[in-house]
Amino acid sequence: MSAYAIAGRRFGAAHGSRPRPALRAAALVCATAVLAALMSGLFAVGAAASSAPGTLGTVSECVYDTEARTVRIKGSVNHKVLVSAKDASVALFRAAPWEDAEETVVSTEPCASAPVSVRFDFSLRVTSLSERLSQYVVGVIYADGTRALLAEPVFAGSSSRALTDAAGFKGICGADLSDEVSGNSGAAVVDIDPLAVISSSNSGYYLDAAGDPAYFDRTAVGQLDRTVQSFMAAGTDIYFRFVLPDDGRRRPFAGAGLDGRPVLAVNGASDSGPLYSCAAFLLSRYSPYGNVRGFIAGRAADLGCADRESFSCALSVIGCAVHDYSPSCAIVVPLSDGLRPDGTCSFTPFLTDVLGFAASRTSAVITPMLEITLNPYGLDESYFAVSGETGDEDGIGGPEGTDTTGPAGSGAVPEDSADAVPDGTEPEDPDGDISDGPDGVVSGEMTGEMTGEMTGEMTGDMTGDSSDIPDTQTGGEEETGTGPGPAGGTDPTPVPVRNGAGSGRYSTDTLDYPLAALAALRRQYPRSLSQAFAVCWYPDPMTGAALNACYAYSYYSSMAAGAALFAVSFDDCGADRSHDLSFTYRYINTSRTADATSGLCEAFGAPAWDELVDPATVSAVPPLSVLELSLSVQSAQPYGTADIWDFTKGNNVMGWYAGPGCTAVRSVSDTGGGGLRADFSGAGYSETGVICGTPEPLLYSDSLSFDVRVNGVAGALYEVKACIYSGLLRIEASAAVQSGTRTVLSLDTSELPEDSGITSVRICVRPVNISETDSDEYTLMVYRVSVGSSRYGSQALRAVLDAARAELKPETRGSSAGGGSLLIASAALVAAALVPVSVAAVIDRRRRAGRDNS
Repeated sequence: MSAYAIAGRRFGAAHGSRPRPALRAAALVCATAVLAALMSGLFAVGAAASSAPGTLGTVSECVYDTEARTVRIKGSVNHKVLVSAKDASVALFRAAPWEDAEETVVSTEPCASAPVSVRFDFSLRVTSLSERLSQYVVGVIYADGTRALLAEPVFAGSSSRALTDAAGFKGICGADLSDEVSGNSGAAVVDIDPLAVISSSNSGYYLDAAGDPAYFDRTAVGQLDRTVQSFMAAGTDIYFRFVLPDDGRRRPFAGAGLDGRPVLAVNGASDSGPLYSCAAFLLSRYSPYGNVRGFIAGRAADLGCADRESFSCALSVIGCAVHDYSPSCAIVVPLSDGLRPDGTCSFTPFLTDVLGFAASRTSAVITPMLEITLNPYGLDESYFAVSGETGDEDGIGGPEGTDTTGPAGSGAVPEDSADAVPDGTEPEDPDGDISDGPDGVVSGEMTGEMTGEMTGEMTGDMTGDSSDIPDTQTGGEEETGTGPGPAGGTDPTPVPVRNGAGSGRYSTDTLDYPLAALAALRRQYPRSLSQAFAVCWYPDPMTGAALNACYAYSYYSSMAAGAALFAVSFDDCGADRSHDLSFTYRYINTSRTADATSGLCEAFGAPAWDELVDPATVSAVPPLSVLELSLSVQSAQPYGTADIWDFTKGNNVMGWYAGPGCTAVRSVSDTGGGGLRADFSGAGYSETGVICGTPEPLLYSDSLSFDVRVNGVAGALYEVKACIYSGLLRIEASAAVQSGTRTVLSLDTSELPEDSGITSVRICVRPVNISETDSDEYTLMVYRVSVGSSRYGSQALRAVLDAARAELKPETRGSSAGGGSLLIASAALVAAALVPVSVAAVIDRRRRAGRDNS
């Protein structure tokens, strides 16, 4: 018997294989002694294989075909196994995510097997969700029945992508929905409680999840529809964040967290199936719109997560759903911002364990999210108060009426620190200059040793003398210095000093600490940890101008560090801080960025942002063009009109949705014809809207009109706001209308860019002057949305618009089998009919160009 087979036997015996007769065992011992002297090199290989079973072979592919519902597993066997164990077979096993792979090989029956050869290739039919979520384990079965693990277990195609661009860099979560949507957000985090979405009975929305039925609550899904559709209409990317309410009881999908909050986890079949079904339902329902960017696995997942493998199993289950329904989504792991006493990031052991699991068992790519939970700069409202005053001045860059007397309104100035920096300059970064780290990631120079071979601990001193660093749990004191005031006066006023390693936490301007840790982890797990990362900032307890200044600097510094997402969260802060930040947040990535951040940089000792951050950083994201206009009552009918949406005929809502504050949207009969009716309630904005399948062109029109009526409290006024989206152009136009009066509200579009086209429309309404005793329920009737022209008649306008729409439709750009001749003939007829109109259009465009040049 070969030495390699003997090594395999020893491995099997060490992991629970059935006992063998004593005589056979004695013979094996003798054979081992003889062969050890003659084949020491080969025996060494066998011994290594027994301690590191992955060296017996590799799995190169494990892919799940969602259409055929089959899993295909391919790989290779070490050639020395072929030489020493020709009569062995390669066997395939299924194991649940929480089961031990070695024990599975030893104690269960294989689901497929084949004679050992250089390569193996298995194809299995998946008949249930439990089989879909299984990890697939390949083992070797020797001629005498001894078994050994051939390679680490793998999941079937649990791949995902990482954040790759900054198109949705400006993000938000936890604020009032109307503020989120109207704030020109590039991305939004939408919280999901799986138990609230999953139905407890066999009713509601249905999904066939890998062969197993799953049902979802209609009420919860309806509320989620309103939120998601509103964001998508505004061009906002969506990240679903799985959160578990801290209700003091044991919940499914939950593991214990050190801070008292449950951590997402999979503890058995009762967790894995529903979690997969929930993720699959969200992706199947919302991914077709193209705005779902990924899943965030809770908050601060590393805080005391006792069972890290259960958390990793949850990531794998989500990864399976991503693979099956939307492979372009990312899997985001949120990490806390603490520093350990030795100066290393507190999340490192946790993330090392999670990546080790992902690297060995899945093809999922993890995107880290760094959660900032502290005021990074020791800044408060007292800095923005004029010296010697009580703080009656407006905050720099903040909205009107901002309180500048500090968070508590006391106007107190923090005590001077021994580490104060004179003349308002910033202290040197704790780690020296920030330079480009590995793989193009910005990282700081490390003052100690950071090894790439980590086993759960990061070695080396990243901050110098670790004895001066307080314990992570207690945090540190915020430091302030003195220097000239914002206006250059001589009176001392506080100058913010950054919180670095000495505070027990890192901040957005000292991202070199976590980035250095992530760079080291990438070297160890290059296929498991993405190059991109995200930042979520919790600004509590800042208010007013201090909040605005810190947000602006954090926004720019995170962008400069290479973050693909910077989200500000108001989960625990309330509406006041959302209101304080609304102006800066709304305009920071628009053509009005200078207005939104004017003067805020002075809080950091610089007259302009260019002196604090690379000028290219400020313009890294293409700015939005935001136009705030007024709707006017149409006084005269345009020369030519064309309806975009006409609800007066037929019984069709034409894709319009019920947004936040809207209970229903339907087509109804009304005085003077039919219309679209939206039922609203509440004191804030309620909305209905539509996402266009293809852009609706505005090229040949001069106006856009809305024929509407609000039915509410008799004699009351209601504000109607139309939000129009067209690429990087945002238009918001509003007007006040009286309840019960049908009005045509018109918007002048003659000066818009010629290539503008409507991609979505939101109509938002709120009551203006109703009393507390009046009903907050009302309805909006929309009869038609039309464009008007002073140059084209109605027939000619409709013709050119139809031709422009046909140009934008993908199906008209080529011919399909059997339909090419018909399309070409139709196109020829349309072209012939529109020749006069097209000539007029060319002349008109030249006239407009000449007008613009003059």
